[in-house]
Amino acid sequence: MRVRALALVSMGLVATGIAAAAPASATTCPSGYSCTWEDSNFNSNGNTLGYLKFSLYIPHFSDWNYNGYTNFKADNNASSMDNHGTSQTVYYYSNDNCGRTGGTSFSRPIGQNDGDFSNDTPLPGGAFNDVASAGAFSSYVSTCVNAG
Repeated sequence: MRVRALALVSMGLVATGIAAAAPASATTCPSGYSCTWEDSNFNSNGNTLGYLKFSLYIPHFSDWNYNGYTNFKADNNASSMDNHGTSQTVYYYSNDNCGRTGGTSFSRPIGQNDGDFSNDTPLPGGAFNDVASAGAFSSYVSTCVNAG
C-alpha cells in the first residue's frame, strides 16, 4: 500500500512540474506574430488588444492602424513590442521598407519583448521610442526592403 501511495505522489509531482514549465506570454500578442503597441507596457491608450501585428513583414506602418482603431496609425508611434513568433528573430526599422534608405534598427529573438522603448532599446537614450516605421521576421527582411 505504501509503495502505491509513493508512486501516486511521484506521478503527481511529475505532472505538476510539467504544467508549471509550460511557457506563457506576458502580452496579448497572438502566437506566431510580432506586435507593437503605442504606449509602454503593451497597450495603446489603455487597450492591451490595441496592437499592430504581423506574421511576415510590414514595409509601411503608415498603412496600418492599431487593432480596434479606425484612425490611429502605427507609424512612428510604437513604444513597446513583443516577438511572439515561433521560429525567427524580429527586426524593427526607423525607415519604411525595413531600412532600404538607411535609418536605425533593432531586433529581438523569439519569445522576447520590450515593454518600454524609451529606457532599454539598444540606442542611446531610448532613441527608438516612437520611430518604428517597418518590421519583419528575419527570413522576410529582403522581401520587406524590396516591397512597394
